[in-house]
Amino acid sequence: MKSISANTEWEALKLASEFTDSPPEFRIDDMTVKEALDSFIDSRRHVIAPSTLYGYESIAKNRLTYLHNIPIKKLKRVDIQFAINADAERGLSHKTMKQAIGLLHSALALFDINIPNAGSFRLPPKKPPKGDLPDLPLVIRTLIGSSVELPCLLAVWCGGMRISEVRGLQYQDIVETKDGYFLKVHRSRICLNGHDYVTERNKTPKSTRDVPLPAYLLDLI
Repeated sequence: MKSISANTEWEALKLASEFTDSPPEFRIDDMTVKEALDSFIDSRRHVIAPSTLYGYESIAKNRLTYLHNIPIKKLKRVDIQFAINADAERGLSHKTMKQAIGLLHSALALFDINIPNAGSFRLPPKKPPKGDLPDLPLVIRTLIGSSVELPCLLAVWCGGMRISEVRGLQYQDIVETKDGYFLKVHRSRICLNGHDYVTERNKTPKSTRDVPLPAYLLDLI
């Protein structure tokens, strides 16, 4: 606990307010795991994709809750393993727990506290795949003439577009050149909590690209 003193009551209240409103890094001694997770997410809020941000917030809120109130400077490896065990008992998967440990690792590293990576902990066993996927030609034949033909063919035919990129397309993204028609892929639209969010960029810089648009898909559009 910090003791604050000043010559007047007003000055003492002002100092107390400044301490309370100070950035988290100035109160690391008392910072909990949950506060560290929230601080890490805030530090990335405007530089990562909305879907990634939503995923981080969901993990921070719902995973490894056993650790939330433990001060980061007192966190031990055994605490993390107990948190993994508690979540595994709730039926959370190997992949989910690996993501949670990864976020925890990144959040604590922001405050110069290192923990082992996910591979150093005992995680829930991986579940076997649920059968083989059908052949692509069969999938294509099934899609032809259906209500989802266009978006699905855009996803598999035009350079492996993400669904968020397909949803972000506009007519103005169709460009005609001497070599034919192309789609300018530079926008994404995702749905979070029932609301659409549009960003004028893709998930990664390399995702901004021009892809050939076959005549068949141009006719569908």
